[in-house]
Amino acid sequence: MTAKNQYTTSIECSGCGATGRLHLSEDDKPYIRKLSRRIDRIEGAFEAQMEGSVQIRITCNACGKVFLS
Repeated sequence: MTAKNQYTTSIECSGCGATGRLHLSEDDKPYIRKLSRRIDRIEGAFEAQMEGSVQIRITCNACGKVFLS
């Protein structure tokens, strides 16, 4: 059975100061060498997409700034 590590991280736009939070989960299997992350939920005026298996591309809906997490 697959276990998931779930956590929340705060985000802040450096363009306009808008804040929000990302709720994420990761596979928790000791035999997997490559991390796999998933966005479960987004709080705030942001859109987020996975860039590969770990990095997250975040777009601020207030000012349009794009940044990586």
